[in-house]
Amino acid sequence: TDPSPLHRRAQKHYEPGTGNWMLRSSEWASWLDTKQRCLWIHGIPGAGKTVLMSYLIEQIKQHCDQSQKGKRAYVYYYFYFGHNQDEAVPFLRWLISQLCRQADLVPGSVYKMYKHGGEPSLVELLKALEDILDKFEITYVVVDAIDESNPREDLLKVFRDLVTDSRFKKLQLLASSREYIDIERVMEDFSVSVPMANPFVEEDIRLHVRSALQSNSKFRRWPQELLGEVEDAVSTGARRMYVAVHTSL
Repeated sequence: TDPSPLHRRAQKHYEPGTGNWMLRSSEWASWLDTKQRCLWIHGIPGAGKTVLMSYLIEQIKQHCDQSQKGKRAYVYYYFYFGHNQDEAVPFLRWLISQLCRQADLVPGSVYKMYKHGGEPSLVELLKALEDILDKFEITYVVVDAIDESNPREDLLKVFRDLVTDSRFKKLQLLASSREYIDIERVMEDFSVSVPMANPFVEEDIRLHVRSALQSNSKFRRWPQELLGEVEDAVSTGARRMYVAVHTSL
């Protein structure tokens, strides 16, 4: 399951200047420096998680490109309800295949699965991941929309292993999802929580609204005072929507 089309689609919706708040956060710095193994970004539908993740993926790519060649790797994966599948195995298969390409080699455990044929088990895939991770000092793994895997029990178990099992100590996990109770119960045990309901996201919303008003020819004849009122109303309305939905959950 190739997630790159979903990444390109998310990038198209990115508003320049937004998402920088995450790069300035202490949580991001600790995660990037491997002081914290897992970050969990969560929020309601439409909060901008996927677009934010697409931006962070590009930042991680630059970070790895600036390091010593071959020392750091990164892989991203977008879970998507349209896949209509338990994403645990497809995710691990993609992760292993990408790391093999970046390392420019195939571990014996991977070749053994290839020769055997058929669908590999989670145990086999995790062993192969352990072997290929050994070729890097750090591997950053970014996954978006955990909640869109259906079912996701095995996937959540895999995440727990990736963060808590010493075999995968070279792996850094950045994940996003809606605020569903089953995901929260698992992620809160080993991750640092980063909610999308914060003042920085509110500023991103305002920036996006302002850009939309300025770029749309329909609004060019409107008085600046009226445009300012529209910007305030839409931005404030988006914030109230978030608070209302979050409270109901």
